[in-house]
Amino acid sequence: MDIRYFDTLESTNNYCKLLDPKSVGEFTVICAGKQTAGIGQQGNVWVSEPYKILTFSIILKPSFLALTDQWLLSMTLAVAVSDCLNNVLPKEEILIKWPNDIYVSNSKICGILVTNQISSGNITQSICGIGLNVNQTEFPGWVPNPTSIKELTHEEQETSRILDYLLCCIKTRYEQMKS
Repeated sequence: MDIRYFDTLESTNNYCKLLDPKSVGEFTVICAGKQTAGIGQQGNVWVSEPYKILTFSIILKPSFLALTDQWLLSMTLAVAVSDCLNNVLPKEEILIKWPNDIYVSNSKICGILVTNQISSGNITQSICGIGLNVNQTEFPGWVPNPTSIKELTHEEQETSRILDYLLCCIKTRYEQMKS
């Protein structure tokens, strides 16, 4: 994987949209310590405290997927995040709110945003943004039911370790979907 770290980006998804698809390989990961304008589903804002949340986007090239099956990519990513969290939080109930949110019991811990680029009726590239609440413990009052790994474990987490493990889970599930 080509993992590129940035101190600050407006949005990892927006940054990926600016890259020439021919110049980046599959599994290029754009990770930001701080996002100034993170994006959620349906134009919502993704709020993150700098360096407390994993905010990253993965560029995938699922040309093997038919347009009618593009939902499989969101499903694959959600299951991969669930796999990761089941390992990190083995005593918690991890739930997927289809197609793009991950909950621990009734509290949201992760959001996924997939943007597909299509040409001639085929998916040429998918930009898969993921925001995972790792060490943030204070959230804006308007954010409904948030939680983080730190809130659940009562321990500061090493975000790079969780990112590495999550990327392994994503790669494994993506390869399963591909085959």
